[in-house]
Amino acid sequence: MDVRPTVTVGGDGSRASLDAVEWASAYARLWDASLRIVTVGSGPANRSPIANSRRQISREEFQSNQRLQRKAEAAFSRAVGSVPEDRIEMLVVSGDPVDALVASADGGPLVVGTRRLGFLSGTIAGSVSRRLIGRSNGPVAVVSGVASQGRGRVVVGIDGGASTRAVVSFALEEARVRGAELLVFRALGDSRDDRSSEAVATVIEDAKKSDRDVRVREESQRGNPVDLLVERSSDADLLVIGTRSLGLTAGLLRGSVGQRLTVRAKCPVVVIPG
Repeated sequence: MDVRPTVTVGGDGSRASLDAVEWASAYARLWDASLRIVTVGSGPANRSPIANSRRQISREEFQSNQRLQRKAEAAFSRAVGSVPEDRIEMLVVSGDPVDALVASADGGPLVVGTRRLGFLSGTIAGSVSRRLIGRSNGPVAVVSGVASQGRGRVVVGIDGGASTRAVVSFALEEARVRGAELLVFRALGDSRDDRSSEAVATVIEDAKKSDRDVRVREESQRGNPVDLLVERSSDADLLVIGTRSLGLTAGLLRGSVGQRLTVRAKCPVVVIPG
C-alpha cells in the first residue's frame, strides 16, 4: 500500500475540530500514516507554549496555557484507538492559525473541521478555510460533522482544465484504498463549447487503465456545479476537487461559492492545489 505523508489536523477544542480529529485519525489509519494534531493559541509564535520554562508568566498566560492543554488533551483522546500513540504527534503553538497549520503540515494532507453555520469556532474562524485552501501546498480536507464511512464511492469534480489529471489521480488512489468506485463528475455550464471533452475522455480512460481494480464511472450534467456536487456527495465517502476545477480559475474556492461547497457537502471535501 502506498503511504500518505503525515496527516495534520487542526484541533481548537470545538465540536467541529474534534470531529475533524476523529476523521483525520481514521484517514491516517486507512493510509497507515502518522497523525499530527495542532492546537493553536493566541500570542507570539511559539512551538510549545505549555512546555516547562524558567521565565515567570502572568496569571492570564498561565490560564491560557491550561486551556490550550485541555484542548490538546481532548483532541488526543479522539485520536487514541484509531492511531497508535507512538504515531501521534501533539503540537501546541501560538500565532496565526493559518500560518501555524500550513507550516505544521509541511505540504502533507491537512484536515480542518467546519460547522454548518461557519468555519471552526474560537481560534479558527471566518476566512480561515479560504486562506488555508489558498495557501496550502498539499491537499486540504474540510470535514463537517462526523463523516459516514463505507458508502463505497468517491466523487471527483472536474472541468477538463490543466489540473484535471492530478485531481483524478488523487481521487483514484482514494477510491482504491477504500475499495470504492470512482465517480468522475463534470458540471456543464450554459456554453455548448465542449472543446475540453476530448481531454476529459482521455484522462478518464487512462484512469480506468491504470487501476483495473477500481470501477470508474463518468457523469456530466448541465447546471450549477456546487448544487450538483452537493447532491452527489450525499452517498459518497469523499468529494475531491481542485482549486482550478469546475471553472475555479477565477477564484471560486477562495470566495463565498467555494466556501458554500465545503460547508454544504454531505461528506468531507478534499481540495487539491494546482
